[in-house]
Amino acid sequence: MRRSLIAVALILSGLSAARAADPCGTAYLNFMERLSLHTHDLAASRLATLHRQAVRIFQACDTGHLRNAEERLRNLDAG
Repeated sequence: MRRSLIAVALILSGLSAARAADPCGTAYLNFMERLSLHTHDLAASRLATLHRQAVRIFQACDTGHLRNAEERLRNLDAG
């Protein structure tokens, strides 16, 4: 679990510069911030699944195959 928290912290710090210029990155970072608030409540397998799905949504948005990443990530967060 400690590794997961460290990974989330590194991702958040590494991508924070992308927020202003990149809507895909902004949506992903917003999701990761929301997720980091609940890491202690989630099983490691659930955390890994959510992270993997979020990365897929980010990649689809970044390549232009997905228009509204923010909405998809909000739905992922709720589900």
